[in-house]
Amino acid sequence: MNKYKNFIINNYIYIVAIYLTLFFLLRILTSGSFERDESAQYILEGVYKWGYNTQPPLYTWVQNLFFKIFNNPFVALSLFKNMLIFFIYYLTYKITYILSNNKILSAIATSSLIFIPPFSWEFERDLTHSVIVTFSTMLLLYFIITLTNKKKIKTFDYILLGSIVSIGILSKYNFILFIIVLLIMSFVNQQIKHIVFNKKILISITVSIILLLPHIYWVLNHFNVATSGSIKKMDISNSYNIFVSLKVLFMALAELIAPYIILFILFFKKFNFKKQKFFKDYFLILIFILIAIVVIFKIQYFKSRWVVPLFLPIVIYMTLSIKNLQIIIAKWWLNLSILIMIGFLISFTARYKFPDLVSKEPSRFNYPAKKIYNYLKTNHIQYNKVLIADSLMGANIKYYNQKANYYFINDKIFNKFKGKKDTLIIFDNDSLWLLNWLNKKGIKVKYVKLKYKNSKRFYIFYFTVI
Repeated sequence: MNKYKNFIINNYIYIVAIYLTLFFLLRILTSGSFERDESAQYILEGVYKWGYNTQPPLYTWVQNLFFKIFNNPFVALSLFKNMLIFFIYYLTYKITYILSNNKILSAIATSSLIFIPPFSWEFERDLTHSVIVTFSTMLLLYFIITLTNKKKIKTFDYILLGSIVSIGILSKYNFILFIIVLLIMSFVNQQIKHIVFNKKILISITVSIILLLPHIYWVLNHFNVATSGSIKKMDISNSYNIFVSLKVLFMALAELIAPYIILFILFFKKFNFKKQKFFKDYFLILIFILIAIVVIFKIQYFKSRWVVPLFLPIVIYMTLSIKNLQIIIAKWWLNLSILIMIGFLISFTARYKFPDLVSKEPSRFNYPAKKIYNYLKTNHIQYNKVLIADSLMGANIKYYNQKANYYFINDKIFNKFKGKKDTLIIFDNDSLWLLNWLNKKGIKVKYVKLKYKNSKRFYIFYFTVI
């Protein structure tokens, strides 16, 4: 092996760190406007609850800590998320190394994450709770793997197990599926049977209940709020077709892992999947449960990113199943992953700098937030209360006017502030329902066209002062 090969293999995790650092810096350079999930977090800055609509609270709690530490919200948002993404790569590397004691295989598994765009691209472009639940899933998997290698599991290990389970559930509710898979595995897989069927597991259960109790209480008191969004997204309804359910599940899984698996097989060719019983059992049970869920709950809509946390271990399974690994093939695989990293960095930059050339419409990073603020200021529109239809508009206005108070509009909020001075209602084409809603109330609304940043295309926003 020459020095170049040694450098890539021995330092791949540092290459990932450099890659994510560059993404972080690019996000700071494109600051001035928010992505969708970022805006939701910025609107909740300084707000502490046991739950936030359809999401558990952990991401927002930690994000608020980052907001306090860093004055720039874009630094706080991007740094926290990229740290989580790095740890996902790092845990993949560590799990593979524990199971193989092989740096080459560890680098291959880690690099394989790049070939799963719903993770490698979508997590970087936006998303928040999906990132932290993926981190939590990989953390629990790492911990379970370490426990399977212990002859005697200590009491403190079970305390940590209960804590990690709580972290996962407080990250995002689909983490519960991961727990269910592991519990079912404990009946058929000897590697984790001795972990679950141990009286000390009661310690883990007790710790989890204690840590989760306040959030459970919140969910019970806000059940419709906590579940309605998920039901709506998955199109759970009485008009049901089982073939549609199976089709949307299959298409989502194909989008998620099929390109990676096909490319991986083309590269490495020979595999022995039998020797990896832990992951074989895991994926068989996981797929069976997902089929049961979409059929039983009559799900007619399914997104691949919803199950990214559950399927990322596929890269470990595939890598550990390689037969007769050839160094030259490993080298080309790692080089290709680095090339894709460079491509993602270029794409991220291009969609912001040249939106008219590379995308059908400008990205949300091209959102003319400062122009909106300047328009309101130049036209002497006074406001200290802002009623918004979604967090994207609210966060972008808030960044330039943090003194105002921001509220999501509804009948109660509208009636509360109607007739009071300096109350601004502002929205865009994503919330045109509000235009009709206000027209029915006899409220006249103005609209303004502004150019997106770096674009010749126009952005339209609507506003009125009540």
